[in-house]
Amino acid sequence: MHFDDALHEVGDTGAYQVGVYFMIATMEFLAADAIQMNFMGYDMPHWCRVPRLDNFTYTQQKYIAIPDDEQCETFDLPWDSFTDDELLDWDRTNRTANVTDFVSCSNGWVYDQSEFVSTVNSEVVSKSKAVVLCCFEYCGELHYIQLKINQNARDNAKFTKYTP
Repeated sequence: MHFDDALHEVGDTGAYQVGVYFMIATMEFLAADAIQMNFMGYDMPHWCRVPRLDNFTYTQQKYIAIPDDEQCETFDLPWDSFTDDELLDWDRTNRTANVTDFVSCSNGWVYDQSEFVSTVNSEVVSKSKAVVLCCFEYCGELHYIQLKINQNARDNAKFTKYTP
């Protein structure tokens, strides 16, 4: 007996096969949702955006405007008063030796996009937006759990109805 003959005897695609397929597909979808945060939630290296330095490379921007071990502050310098040549020949030690004041980010951030172009962290930059996003996700999880509890209760009721 060949496999095709056995399949014909057992039956082709029926309700059971379709049900199993959708159950497995649902589990894969939920697993993918849990795993994708490893990639979507990646904390990309970022630093303050200085509009005057937008045409420079990431390395040059950090070297010129961002203090060591900082990412949310810049040197308090009049960036528009420097020419491109002065910025390209920037000597950080001499230029920033007398600068003790730092300025918080006011023009947003620049994200290093060498690994990822966009992540949740780069799109939702304010803490209030992140809190709202987490609240919606939490509410969705609670709703899903409630649906599963109700479904299990219905299934148990059906089973006990026919049990002697």
